[in-house]
Amino acid sequence: DGIHLRENWATEEALKQSRKKDRSPTRIAALLYNHAKTRAKKNRANFSLTKEFILEKIKLGICEQTGIRFQLSMPLGLYNPYAPSIDRVLNTNRDYTKENTQIVIRAFNILKGPLDIITMETIMKSFLKKQKL
Repeated sequence: DGIHLRENWATEEALKQSRKKDRSPTRIAALLYNHAKTRAKKNRANFSLTKEFILEKIKLGICEQTGIRFQLSMPLGLYNPYAPSIDRVLNTNRDYTKENTQIVIRAFNILKGPLDIITMETIMKSFLKKQKL
């Protein structure tokens, strides 16, 4: 899940204007909402999230799993790994409900993938131990 815009910009000014407009918390919440709703429909899953619910979580400003602050800006030509993303807590449950979703940074969502949080935590602890961190 998450947002990544892949558009070609004619001018640097157009890019600056887009960043101001398209990266507001309200706009990001709407994009996340629409993307999740489309995925739920495609997967025949329940969908009961609201744009307001997503916006409230984004406005809190931090990833629900890592505590890392969200970044709403979009680096030129890249997706932002610190951008908000909707994560389904239990991937075995395809539903997009308040109980089964959390707003996390995109990098966390990508790393977690289809895993449950306990499996991911076990892998990350082993990784950090091996790196001696």
